[in-house]
This record gives sequence, structure tokens and C-alpha cells, in this order.
Amino acid sequence: MNQELGIMEERELVKCILSGKKEDFEVFYRQTMGELRQFVMGRVGKWEVAEELVQDTYLSFLDSLPL
Repeated sequence: MNQELGIMEERELVKCILSGKKEDFEVFYRQTMGELRQFVMGRVGKWEVAEELVQDTYLSFLDSLPL
């Protein structure tokens, strides 16, 4: 399931990610990163801090998956 910038349900993407499809994580990342970055930036007010928190969030997400 490789959809360039297509909108997929997040649950469907997580299912695909759990099946080990790297390209589906890339789709999930592209679809959610902008909104997450804006949210975090609105809370912390510093671009560098927001970027680090967003990266940490995605790493925590990956670490939490039963892969």
C-alpha cells in the first residue's frame, strides 16, 4: 500500500506499519508531521525544541509498536 500524499485512515496505516511495510510509515509520517509540528510549535514557541519533540514523538511511536 504505497500512496503518495494520499489520505489513508490512520488506523489502516498503523496496521500496515505493523505488517512491516517501511513505505507505509513514510506515508504516515508525511501525513501527520505537519500538523504535529504546528501543534508542538504552538505549545513550545521555539522551532528547534519543537523539531526535537516531534522527532522524539515519532521514535516513541515506533518503539511502542509490537514489531
